[in-house]
Amino acid sequence: YAALNEYFKAATPPDVLARLRAYYVFNLSRNMMLSQETLRISKTLADEGITSIVYKGPLQASMIYRNMALREIADIDTIVHPDNLTRAKNALLAEDYNIAPTEEPMTDEELLAHPNKYALGLIRRDGRVSLEIHWRVMPAHSWYTYTTERLWDFVRPETIGETKVNFLQREFIFVQLCNHNEKHNWRGIRYLADVAGMIQTQRDINWKLVVQMASSFGKTNALLITCNLCRHLLGVELPEPIAEKLRGAGLVRARCAAIRANLFSTDVISFPSYRRWRFHCRQLDGDTDCSSWSDPFAYLASVLWPEASDKRRWFPLPPRLHFIYILPRLLRYLKWNYITSSPARNKPNSEART
Repeated sequence: YAALNEYFKAATPPDVLARLRAYYVFNLSRNMMLSQETLRISKTLADEGITSIVYKGPLQASMIYRNMALREIADIDTIVHPDNLTRAKNALLAEDYNIAPTEEPMTDEELLAHPNKYALGLIRRDGRVSLEIHWRVMPAHSWYTYTTERLWDFVRPETIGETKVNFLQREFIFVQLCNHNEKHNWRGIRYLADVAGMIQTQRDINWKLVVQMASSFGKTNALLITCNLCRHLLGVELPEPIAEKLRGAGLVRARCAAIRANLFSTDVISFPSYRRWRFHCRQLDGDTDCSSWSDPFAYLASVLWPEASDKRRWFPLPPRLHFIYILPRLLRYLKWNYITSSPARNKPNSEART
């Protein structure tokens, strides 16, 4: 709506513009409500002596786009130190939140020790707000080289109104946005739009520090691939330190060409094909060539042995029988890859189209 109203208002049918404006105003109203809730949560935790970090959400969207109405926000995210998870959860449960029904029943100790868990989902009792309490920004098995404790080295305190709020440094946020694109295998234009928006509105960022930070995290490829895609797909002029780094990165440019083709592919299935899985491995830092004899076994493990929280919640089994959870997933894999007809498997990729 913002783009059409500013540049193509005369060429846009009034009824279309009116519908878009209604949704634009609705999204702005919702994001303003989420912003107020974010500040309230920060104050609630601070009153309990718990230091928290505002992570993602409408306040970060406002920084990136200079207009929080331009980004849809699904939930609120806050980060606490792992030692404070129980206290933070209890403080919010005592207010007006409940544990989200999608959460698997686990003790706090089990949550913190679980390699795939990095946030606890809560939902406000009126159902209007979802909240995630993070103690990590990504699962422990992710390809990161910084520890949870080091995350707190990147805190940037600010005051909004009368509330003191902790944010992450903009340089760290930028690297994290690039990592988020890698996490989703560069499958969504909207994730690239976040990076592009930050490049365009935050030109005073220390871009040399961004490059150094990505290198120290082992995420140089994620940074360069994401920025190069923003340049070619969204027409963004890259900061000189990143552009300079790209000039000698022929392998990154080759990977970007493959990602662009993959981004608009219509081959969408529930499980990644072996070809697509190997493709994703090649994008990871470390120049993985995925040519090892063990690749087929690693692929089957990634497909058949994910967390099955819903199944464990509805059909609890003793640990010695957890292998049974694999069977429904195996059947679905066979259905999607060998039984389902081609037209059904080749539905257009709505995420790519977006």
